[in-house]
Amino acid sequence: MRYDSKSGITIMLVDTNESFLRQFFYFLKKKLPWKIIFEKNGTRALLTADKKPVHLFLMEAKLTPTVSGFKTLELIRNDEKLSKIPVIFVSSLRDKDSVAKAMVLGVDDYLHKPIIPEEVLDRVVKFIKKTVKFKILFVDSDESLFPRVTSMIKHLLPYQAEVVTANSAPAGLEIIDTQEINLLICGNNMPIVSGVRMLSMLKDQEKLDDLAVVFIPEELSESDRHTVADLEIEHYLEKPFSDPEEFISAIMAALNVPPIPDMNEDLSPD
Repeated sequence: MRYDSKSGITIMLVDTNESFLRQFFYFLKKKLPWKIIFEKNGTRALLTADKKPVHLFLMEAKLTPTVSGFKTLELIRNDEKLSKIPVIFVSSLRDKDSVAKAMVLGVDDYLHKPIIPEEVLDRVVKFIKKTVKFKILFVDSDESLFPRVTSMIKHLLPYQAEVVTANSAPAGLEIIDTQEINLLICGNNMPIVSGVRMLSMLKDQEKLDDLAVVFIPEELSESDRHTVADLEIEHYLEKPFSDPEEFISAIMAALNVPPIPDMNEDLSPD
């Protein structure tokens, strides 16, 4: 699943009924913390999703005669970049044949219009929690920190995450070159290549633009502070940090993700 920390988590609505589309858009925008966008036909939806990350489609099954929701779903499932994105039909087609056709084509869920607000909210939160997963690289020469940092991320970050570790900057740079990393957490006092130098190298290679960073150095020199400021590293905590909540907040801020709504709270329309 592609993720861009600049745009955050994005849900796309696709419907030709402009009145319903706008009402649905404002309802979700008011109730959910993620970015909501919409398109009025399947062709535009595919073009938009090809250019910017989308993490969930909420789509009408009918759409236009030439490019129906069924056809759009088929194209999504056959597109290497889009195939794993969940698709929920929110449709006026209530017959069993339409539902069966959608299931065969790979729809993840099928809701009927008129919508039941609580049901829609429940399904959206469920699929975002299930499908948005981050790959986090932790680079530090102090390997004794690996279990603690991994445990904090696994138990306190409200989104799914896989944590990869490296005990040196060169090893970390190799992982960034070969794997799709969403977030880099790194210390500074490492042999051969320091954390500040590692971040500078990533900047020179134009890789910091697509990589969220949380820097966790020991006390920084004045020179290193200037370098970090020039690199526009906004999220860092100086070691030793003792507050797990502060650490997780820094990760979420770097990834540009809000807390996941608690479905035990009242998320029904006002």
